[in-house]
Amino acid sequence: MESITPDSTAPEPTAPVAAPDAAPATPEPGTISLSLTATPVLSYALAHNRINVVGRVGVDNRGPAVREAVLRLEVVSNGATLGTARDLLVDLAAERTATFTDVSLTVDPAAMLLIEEQRPAAIRASLLVAGVTAAEAGEPIL
Repeated sequence: MESITPDSTAPEPTAPVAAPDAAPATPEPGTISLSLTATPVLSYALAHNRINVVGRVGVDNRGPAVREAVLRLEVVSNGATLGTARDLLVDLAAERTATFTDVSLTVDPAAMLLIEEQRPAAIRASLLVAGVTAAEAGEPIL
């Protein structure tokens, strides 16, 4: 699993800072939200050239800092994945928004060759903290 750092973070409001040796925080439900921007259309050409299909993932953390969360990204169509899910290890600062732009999610060309007609698909993002889903988002694509 690859570790990734945010490209940018929103300015941090004044907040108490946890001790570095504190136990990992488990976020309260609803304190973390995800947003993503993706290519509007999938094609064999995108898959063959290994072009990243996600332009941006935003993680808005309105709770305490979260260490070693897993940001999982995948492309699905008709219940099947169109490639391997991408798991990225991320650390989130307290009360901040983090933006990731280089997540390198690509589609498997062999899976795209099996698709004979245009059909809907989606890019799904989920954030797992201690193995529990803390937030999810999806972006429909053609």
